[in-house]
Amino acid sequence: PDGEDGPPDQDEAIIITSPEMNAEVSSPVTVTGYGSGFENNLAVDVLDATGNVIGQGYVIVDAEFGQVGPFEGTIDFTPPAAAQLGRISVYSISPRDGAIEHLASVTVNLQP
Repeated sequence: PDGEDGPPDQDEAIIITSPEMNAEVSSPVTVTGYGSGFENNLAVDVLDATGNVIGQGYVIVDAEFGQVGPFEGTIDFTPPAAAQLGRISVYSISPRDGAIEHLASVTVNLQP
């Protein structure tokens, strides 16, 4: 298959390469990886320990429409009052009904 644009053996629609699992992150956070999405847009959410969205943004996939390619974006979020576990989710949204089609996430340590 065609794996030239992404990492080899990419079975998932979206792979987050940075930040790594359990990395300490502060606002703004740079999110990188590989994926594909409608019109080459992927949504990014930063969630706190209770699952509240504390930051949102979009990244652009650097590839032909519909193909897998690298993405990178910087997302601002409201820092927590104290360090806590959080999650960064990257997902594609269906143009048909707005549903989440593919989702990847990584657990991080949010810093104040």
